[in-house]
Amino acid sequence: MAIVGLTAVVSKFVLPKIVGFFNSLNVQLPLSTRILIWSANFFATYWMAMVLGIVAIIVAWNVMLKFTGTRLILHKFILGLPIIGKLVSNMNLALFCRTLSSLLNSGITIDQSLQIVAETMTSEVYRQQTISIYHRVLKGTSLSESISNKKYFPSIVPRMSRVGEESGNLSEVLDYLADYYELEVDTTTKNLSTMLEPILLVTIGLVVGFVAMSIINPIYDLTSKISP
Repeated sequence: MAIVGLTAVVSKFVLPKIVGFFNSLNVQLPLSTRILIWSANFFATYWMAMVLGIVAIIVAWNVMLKFTGTRLILHKFILGLPIIGKLVSNMNLALFCRTLSSLLNSGITIDQSLQIVAETMTSEVYRQQTISIYHRVLKGTSLSESISNKKYFPSIVPRMSRVGEESGNLSEVLDYLADYYELEVDTTTKNLSTMLEPILLVTIGLVVGFVAMSIINPIYDLTSKISP
C-alpha cells in the first residue's frame, strides 16, 4: 500500500511538472528519465481504467465467492500456494480440532459436533471435507478412520484421533492438535512479517532511488553543460 500511495502521489503532483520541464528542454534524456516520463504519461492517461479494473477484480472475486463451485476452486487454488496455502490449512486444522474438542466437552454428540464444525470452517475445501467426515461418522465409521483418507488432513490428525478414541480422551487429544496447529500459524505469521518488512523497505528504497535518479541525472547533465 505504501508503494502504491507513493506512486500515486508522485504521479499526480510531482511528475506532471517535471515532465513538462524536461519536454521543454529538447535534449536527449537518460533512459531512466524516459521510463519515468512514460510511466507518468501512462498513469495520467489510464488511471481511471486502472481504478475500474481493480474494482472489477474485487467485485468479480466477491461474486465468485458467493457460489459454492467457484468458491471451492478458488480455495483449492489458495491452498496450493506456497506459504499462504500452508497458513490457511493450519488455520482451518486448528479451528477444526479446537471447535470439535469444545463441542465434545460440552456433551454434544460427535455427529452433531461435526455438523457445527463444518459451518465454522473458513475454507470451502475444509467445509466440504468436514461434511464428508460427518456422513461417514453418521454411518458408524470412527472419526479417525473417517479422516484418514482426506487429502487436506495430515496423517498426524487421524493417528492422534485414533489414540484419543482408544484411550477415551479424544477431546484432550484434539486440544493438543489445536495447540500444535495454532503454534504453527503463529510461527508462520511471525516469519512472514520478518520476511516482508525488509523486502518492502528495499522495494520502497529502490522506487524512491529510481525516481530521484531519473530527476537529478538530466538536471545535473544540463547544469554541467551550462557551467563554463
